[in-house]
Amino acid sequence: METPDKFLYKYKGFYFVTDLVSPETIDSLDSFEIRDDDVFIITYPKSGTIWTQNILSLIFHERHRDGTENITLINRAPWLEYNVFHEDLQSRPSPRLFSSHLPYYLVPSGLRKRRGKIIYVYRNPKDVLVSGYYFSKIATKAEKLKDFDTLLEKFLAGKGTIGDWKNTLTVAQNERFDSVFKERLEKLPFTFCWEIHEDSEPTSSSVEENNM
Repeated sequence: METPDKFLYKYKGFYFVTDLVSPETIDSLDSFEIRDDDVFIITYPKSGTIWTQNILSLIFHERHRDGTENITLINRAPWLEYNVFHEDLQSRPSPRLFSSHLPYYLVPSGLRKRRGKIIYVYRNPKDVLVSGYYFSKIATKAEKLKDFDTLLEKFLAGKGTIGDWKNTLTVAQNERFDSVFKERLEKLPFTFCWEIHEDSEPTSSSVEENNM
């Protein structure tokens, strides 16, 4: 486990908030038993998670606010990794609704084997950045950033409150993202890292891999 700063630590290739997520919790999730009628809301932070939690919890209770008005959101759609109340999530009655910001490779193995259902919500990363900046000003467990550029630098380095934005995508989604990315940039006068081969001659317009 790496601890790059007092707010974040790196574990299994991913950044987590030090005060909210423990390595032991992450390790325990791999064997978390998934039921066929489980529903998981998977998002990157500031991508519409709370909206989705509210909508689905109303659907689950079917009586609109009658079944949810006296229940906190964290109890209606509890987090897998942020189990701050140490609840026995495994014993919750079916159908169960859960939330998570975890990347695909860290979710329970049963979920990767296509048990249960996933509702994946994504948002333009530029909008995620803006929302994240204002959220950091009021969040009690988040680092207080001095300016937007500091957040942008951390975001591009994969040091968000839940790691790299692209890590929340599946392999297929990442391949699609890269394909669109390359297509839109093909007319620029640069040679990108995916076009450089060992027998290629370096050019002044080449972009080094560690800068991409």
